[in-house]
Amino acid sequence: MNKYHKGFVPILIALIVLILAGVGGISYYLINKQSTKKVACTTEAKICPDGSSVGRTGLNCEFTACPEVRVDETVNWKTYKYEGYGFEIKYPQAWTSNIDKTSGSLCLTSPKKNDGSFVNFWVTRCSLSEGGLGCSPTTLPVLNTTVDGVKAYKDEDYVRNPDGSSTQQSISFEKNGYIYILTFQVFKKYDLPNEYEDIKPAVFTSEEKNIWDKMVSTFKFL
Repeated sequence: MNKYHKGFVPILIALIVLILAGVGGISYYLINKQSTKKVACTTEAKICPDGSSVGRTGLNCEFTACPEVRVDETVNWKTYKYEGYGFEIKYPQAWTSNIDKTSGSLCLTSPKKNDGSFVNFWVTRCSLSEGGLGCSPTTLPVLNTTVDGVKAYKDEDYVRNPDGSSTQQSISFEKNGYIYILTFQVFKKYDLPNEYEDIKPAVFTSEEKNIWDKMVSTFKFL
């Protein structure tokens, strides 16, 4: 093999490598372009549990996720309309209702559990003109919540009765010359009656707090 042929071989190899690299680059570009090309999805729709519909989208033409369905836990609750106080409120099916003959307050009561505990939900109303316990504008501190669109105050602390038999929390607000007080009172049985003073006020359980919040959310003026 002469010097000419020896010098030509490396050039030929380099040329082949360049050609292969070019072909590979072009192939990668075409494949990548094809994969990112917008896909035309069908126009069919899927009906979601809430009655709305969603279509297909994306490279795989998958259905868009349906809106999150929130279950209304109060939908099967009972409704108490108190014409005298001008409001209505919902409460769990198993609970009972009673109007206190002395104060006129509405008391909604849960069934007793095996440990003897139960819950009272009180709705009390008093006239600003007549006054009375808890019926002064000065008893309404800084507002921090709402009830049926009315600004209200919710106790930050849980209050335990002096005898230690229950823990409660209240919400108070003013409407049309009256102050309404909603009180959630949890009665629990303790085995150490002489040590009530050493027991700090207990917060509600998650179940109790959920019912408390849900009942307040159903309070509506007539």
